[in-house]
Amino acid sequence: MSKEAKMDPAILEYVAEGKEIIERISKNLSLIESNQFDQEILNLLYRDVHTLKGSSQLFGFKWTGQVSHTLEACLDPVRKGAMKINHHLMIACVKSIDLLDRFVSSIEKTGQEFENEAEVVKLVSLLIEASTKSNKSDFGNLSEIGSDTNIPLAVLLYLGPFCIPSCIISAQGI
Repeated sequence: MSKEAKMDPAILEYVAEGKEIIERISKNLSLIESNQFDQEILNLLYRDVHTLKGSSQLFGFKWTGQVSHTLEACLDPVRKGAMKINHHLMIACVKSIDLLDRFVSSIEKTGQEFENEAEVVKLVSLLIEASTKSNKSDFGNLSEIGSDTNIPLAVLLYLGPFCIPSCIISAQGI
C-alpha cells in the first residue's frame, strides 16, 4: 500500500494547498524584496499566510500554525501601512517560509510535522524582533513590553498567549 493510500485525503489536500501557498508566498516575497510590489501584493501575501495558518491549526499542525500566526502578525502592520518591511523582517520572512516548507514536506512524508521546538522559538523570536527593528516610531504610541525587548503590546496581544512559546514568555518576564 502506498503512502498516499494510508494518509487521510484531507491531509493530502492540505499538503497540496500548503505547497501552492508557500510557492506564492515565496514569489510575492521576491517581488517585495526587489521593490516590484503594490498594496495588492501585500494583501495577497497576508491572505496566503492567513490561509496557511488557519488550515494548519484546523488539522492540528501546531508548529506550522504557530510560525504562520507569528508571520501573519508581523505582516499585518506592513499590510496596513503602519510600517515598512525592513531588511531584518525580510530575512525573517524568508527563514519562516523555509521552515514552513520543511514542515509541510515532513507532513507529506510522515503525516506529521517534525519536532523542533527550539527552531520554532528562535524563528518566532527573530520575527518579533525583526518586526520592531528600526520601526519603533511606525507603531505610534503603542505601549511596549519589557525594558530591553521592544516587542509592541499589539503584536503580543494579536498572537495571544497560546501562540507564543512559553520560553519566550518566560524570557520576557510576562
